This record gives sequence, structure tokens and C-alpha cells, in this order.
Amino acid sequence: MDILKIGDWIVIAIVVLVTLALSLRGNGDSGSTAVVFIDSVAGSAGPFALNLSRTIDYDGPLGPTTVEIEPPKVRIAASPCRHQICVSTGWIGRQGEVAVCLPNRLVVRLEEGAAASPDDPDAISQ
Repeated sequence: MDILKIGDWIVIAIVVLVTLALSLRGNGDSGSTAVVFIDSVAGSAGPFALNLSRTIDYDGPLGPTTVEIEPPKVRIAASPCRHQICVSTGWIGRQGEVAVCLPNRLVVRLEEGAAASPDDPDAISQ
């Protein structure tokens, strides 16, 4: 008795090809931008295109926080907060990912194209 028939092999081949095609699309989104939200009252900075390396310092309630952009990703490189969770987040490079320094009131979010305002909803449900 044959375990796998010709139709099974065709389905396996299609699944493998689709998996390879999706994995080779790339890790980052080429049109992504980084938007830095500083304290809900102060608003946002950016958008910063992820095609140039740069280091930006922001002053928060605890002191300066350093945001580093290294194409095609971004991270919070240094912060005066106590637990350093924001620094431990590391590099983010996909649309929708965020790095947050809650004690210093700073959020870095990757978005597609133009920046959204802090008043825009995260989701809408009906």
C-alpha cells in the first residue's frame, strides 16, 4: 500500500513553495517609518524614514532617551529608566511593532508611510 500518492506530493510541493515565497519577501517593510510619541501632551516626532542611520535624543521626565535608527530597523538604545525594559526590547523592524519606555513617556512605533496622530484609534470594532 502506497502511503503518499501523486496528489499528496503535489500538495506538499505547493505548501513548500508558498512557505518559501512568503519567507523570502524580506524581514522589514521597505516603506516603513518610525514615529516617536513623546508624552501624550507633547505629541509626536517624525516620521523618520528607515533608510538613513541616525541617533536621536529625547528629553523625558527622567532624562534623555536615545533612539537609534539603523536601516531597516530602530531601537531605544539608552534610557535613564530603572529596569531598562525598553532597551531590552532590542531592534524592531516590522510594521506595527513598538518599543516603549513607560517611565520616560516615550513610544517608538513603526508605521507604513505617513505618520498617524496620537489621537488615531488603534482598532475599530463593531
